[in-house]
Amino acid sequence: MPAYLISWKPASENKEYGWPEEELIALADRLRTTGVAQEGWSFLRHEDVKVGERVFLLRQGKRGQGILGYGEIAKLPKPSEENTLVSFDVLLSPRSKTVLATEGELHALADPKKVWNARASGTRLPPEIAAALEELVVDRDPVPDTGKAGPSRMDWSPEELRASIESYVQMQRALQSGQPLNKKSVYENLAKRFGRTVKAYEYRMQNISYVLGVLGRSWLPGLVPARNVGANVAVEIEKILANIEERPATSGFAQEVQVQNAVAKGRLGERPSGSQKPNTRTTQVREFEREPKVREWVLVRAKGKCESCRETAPFTTALGIPFLEVHHVRTLADGGPDKVENAVALCPNCHRALHYSVQRQKLIDSLYENIRRLIRE
Repeated sequence: MPAYLISWKPASENKEYGWPEEELIALADRLRTTGVAQEGWSFLRHEDVKVGERVFLLRQGKRGQGILGYGEIAKLPKPSEENTLVSFDVLLSPRSKTVLATEGELHALADPKKVWNARASGTRLPPEIAAALEELVVDRDPVPDTGKAGPSRMDWSPEELRASIESYVQMQRALQSGQPLNKKSVYENLAKRFGRTVKAYEYRMQNISYVLGVLGRSWLPGLVPARNVGANVAVEIEKILANIEERPATSGFAQEVQVQNAVAKGRLGERPSGSQKPNTRTTQVREFEREPKVREWVLVRAKGKCESCRETAPFTTALGIPFLEVHHVRTLADGGPDKVENAVALCPNCHRALHYSVQRQKLIDSLYENIRRLIRE
């Protein structure tokens, strides 16, 4: 796939062609907090590029060269426009002490005079350099901005990744039991144990929140899900979570992460041909044994109305029963009890919102406030 370099140099070093550092920092923060960051960028020959092609952000200037982010072409400019819209998958703050590829690594891939010293944005990379950069950078965790040559991928070891996830789960359990929570001290302990920065563990915790969000599970307050995690790493996080919780790993999780990321970018690719006869597969699923009397009581008590939005059930079943779904406010997967004090009757829309909405916590708080039988545990 064709790939392009877009260059950034702080305005403090080049008033005419530079870009204010604060604006790039804000763009990186936007990606971290919302999962979406798009920006128009000048391309040397924008008429040659296509939507979906790879883009790498190269830092130039006194701090040395380094890759700060990557993404794809999201939209081509109209004839009256100059900038091509780039959607970032990963973007580091220019004030970070880490990069996705150091100057030394870039110079090891190609002659800087022929490739990396290009001043214009939107230059097309030679195919072999594009492939090598793709392999080096995509799905990579940030590395120290040393500027030294040689490999320094610093991939997370299975032990380090598991320790981070175990720490996250322990914080969740502490919060649920009402114990004081000091997230920073947890990051500091991990940093001392494995040698990364405190910030690296905060970002990793946000990746764990993202995995939980894809699963429709609760995440820790203050750790907003960050989707700047590759599908392979997300799958590893889910597998370790499953192992800790003694359940089968979620089937098709990698595909679900890819779908969620693609929808978040809003990029429509080529129309897929699909499958006339989809294959089948057998999966192992663990289910909780729910008390039917609890479900029965909650549904009868609701009298055909959603206990969240207060609207009448959206339809009546073939048996003449208003259709509502029973939801555990503190989910069973997160250790919630199967009791009427933890269960509500919801319409399908509110049920999905209680699992996946960005307003999820507000909806939960509203349930506790308005339904007297519910008890926080």
